[in-house]
Amino acid sequence: MQPPALLTASSRDYAPPDQFDALRRTQFNPTRLLDLTDASHSGGQMHWQASIGHGSHASFGLYAGAPIETRRHARTTPAAPDAVIVTWLRSGHLVQEAPSGAQSRVQAGDLYVYDTTQPMDFHCGALDDAFLVLPRHLVSEALGSTERHLRIDRLPAAAHSLAPFLQAQLSLLHQHGAGLSAMALTTAIDAASSMALTCLREAAGLATHGSGNNPDTFGPGLLAAARHVMRTRLHQHDLQVQHIAQAIHTSRARLYRSFAEQGSSVYAELREMRLLAARQHIERGLEPISAIAWRCGFSTPSTFSRVFRTRFGTSPQEWRAERDVAPLL
Repeated sequence: MQPPALLTASSRDYAPPDQFDALRRTQFNPTRLLDLTDASHSGGQMHWQASIGHGSHASFGLYAGAPIETRRHARTTPAAPDAVIVTWLRSGHLVQEAPSGAQSRVQAGDLYVYDTTQPMDFHCGALDDAFLVLPRHLVSEALGSTERHLRIDRLPAAAHSLAPFLQAQLSLLHQHGAGLSAMALTTAIDAASSMALTCLREAAGLATHGSGNNPDTFGPGLLAAARHVMRTRLHQHDLQVQHIAQAIHTSRARLYRSFAEQGSSVYAELREMRLLAARQHIERGLEPISAIAWRCGFSTPSTFSRVFRTRFGTSPQEWRAERDVAPLL
């Protein structure tokens, strides 16, 4: 019988006085990077369960356990890889604290990013997470940069179009990883790693404010994130620039300028998306025009008819009629 490809251990495998040290000293320490403090673990007792598996280049891990406090100085652990950690917090919460005292709270469902070159303290409640350890060279290749400090700490689903897909892959690995063969597990980890690298590339584009010293030049990732929010919220009649800006964690002014640099505007692109979506529904011929207008974010049929005619040179009803009688070529 082949040994499991996803190696798993838990505090139940150790005597109570050894449970904390076992986690701290073995490969099951989350990412083998953290200096766990024992302030709240008298007698060494600590309940935890952890798993680790390896892809062609990256590693995948699971951790669930009691509240912990950790300290992290840049690569203080000899065995710690030079890596970027992408973690999906399935449940619980944690607070990341930088040496400056600045804190960032991570909630259940968040995808967060940790660069191992950066000192950081973690204050964790009881939590359950799944993570990928991405070697530095893979991240550098994906981003086309050798900069040591990765300026990304979160992959919010509202801002990054691929974040939900990465969450799904990590969820599937969490649910089914233990039953996979070594080859299948490697394939699954490689696929999730590729998705994570693509998410980081997209996030880096969002975080990049152009080149040189011009603070008003913004990376293509911001536009991509804004357009993703617009596509997924076309039906919201009251969708405003401030709502889009809030969803992708930027300012209205920045959003206005980034679209203007492309010779466009937020509302012009939103209107175009709504019109194209409405035209597609009209061509299917399954709904009343008024229902299509409402579904695509137009508050009244008359407003919809007016902007549709301006854009396509005919009314919605005429467009549908023309498509109904058009010959098949």
